Amino acid sequence: MSLSLQRKSVFVLSSAFALAGLGGFAQEADANASLMAVPSALSHPSFASHWYDGQAEVASYDVSVDRYQERREGTAVLIFVTETTSNAKRVKVDKVTSGSADQFPVMKLNFILDFPTGVYDYNVMQSTFVSLAAAAGVSVGAVTKATFSSQEWCGHVFEQFVPRGGRVEHSVQSYFEDEEKKETTLEAPTGGVFGDALFHWSRGFTGPNVAAGEERVAKLLTTSMENRFRHKDPRWETATFGVDARSKEVAWEGGKMRVHRKWVRPQSGGLAEFFVEEAFPHRLVRWTFSGGTLVAQDARLVSAVRNKYWALNGKDGVKALTSLKLKARPPRTP
Repeated sequence: MSLSLQRKSVFVLSSAFALAGLGGFAQEADANASLMAVPSALSHPSFASHWYDGQAEVASYDVSVDRYQERREGTAVLIFVTETTSNAKRVKVDKVTSGSADQFPVMKLNFILDFPTGVYDYNVMQSTFVSLAAAAGVSVGAVTKATFSSQEWCGHVFEQFVPRGGRVEHSVQSYFEDEEKKETTLEAPTGGVFGDALFHWSRGFTGPNVAAGEERVAKLLTTSMENRFRHKDPRWETATFGVDARSKEVAWEGGKMRVHRKWVRPQSGGLAEFFVEEAFPHRLVRWTFSGGTLVAQDARLVSAVRNKYWALNGKDGVKALTSLKLKARPPRTP
């Protein structure tokens, strides 16, 4: 089977999984239903036709981020795409098997962040996977895996979270002595939200569902960037999730857009804000992190397209950067 046909079959089967999963999950009574209900975006009538079309949403952002007590200007790329994963291995499957109890669809986010720090750059990548169906003991909207890596001239680090059986398997490998290799197990509180899944939450791919003008309280796991840049162990804390009562019009590089402001306030301090397109597919127009132990960031949308980026890796593929208003790396760039 060609790669394009194989990918197409993945998305078609994933769509079937998602529709079946929504029905199955609706039958699961839960005392914490407000936190565990089917994520809001999945009920939109255009969800399947849009997200299972065999393409990814690729969006570019101008970003400023704090590192070493100075503000840095960089670039971020967010890639949202559906794929089929294995419950046992928690990786993308090579071959989709119809009716498999081990396979289910996820919404993957690859978050790529690059910014300079003097003579060298930071290259950060975060991958977070959220279930789109209730299958193999996994609830719809649940994080199935989250990984983080950071590379710079001093060395690199890798962190991974795998929720399983009411617990979270956590591991770190790093060039720092006290982080050289860590393997721990964390609690998984009911309705707990992963900090690395806040981008998913802002777009309605994971709970808690929060209507305009409402607030909800849930447990929040600190973000991987916060953990690694602050050299702290991950921890759960209480946080308030809210959505402003009214949308507003904002300007961005592509024109104007009506957005909802969604926000998260950890009990320990700080504020994460997300400005999300009011209309489907609810693109992320801006985000800001500030205060507390959050790594300060301010990102603004430059461009968003849908494409098969994995097929654009030939020399001519670089032309696709134009639609994202990005430039190829020039020669002799470190």
